[in-house]
Amino acid sequence: MNLPDYQTDKMDISKFKSICENEGIFFTIHLDENINICDFNKEVCNAYIKTILSTIEIAKELKVPILNMHMGNGVYFTLPTEKVYLFKQYKEYYLLKLKSFRTLCEKAVGDSNIKICIENSNGYRDFTMEGIEVLLKSHIFGLTFDIGS
Repeated sequence: MNLPDYQTDKMDISKFKSICENEGIFFTIHLDENINICDFNKEVCNAYIKTILSTIEIAKELKVPILNMHMGNGVYFTLPTEKVYLFKQYKEYYLLKLKSFRTLCEKAVGDSNIKICIENSNGYRDFTMEGIEVLLKSHIFGLTFDIGS
């Protein structure tokens, strides 16, 4: 969804439905890699969440079984002796936002068979691993393994 043509307001759902029916295939959706559902800026965070909820509705319509997402480590400050990750410094906030996101997604997915899978990327920090564990407590979240280089 990083490409201009695949924004939620630009996708031609009827075209994708037709392709699925005619070719006997299904799609997966790879959410925008910049999505940061724990952003400290409430308006920015809400825009990301709105995008995901809109994508879930599209996935329901197209019978998409998997949404892939990345879990970023967030912003960090480089100090003379270390990198300070803000999600680590504000871990309580970070984990609370993830729990809230999990609940919103559970409600949006409902009884459809959609899984939101967290894709491996450049490695995760301890706080990110803890956040992934929070999401995996829900049956709608899972993991996906990208073997690309």
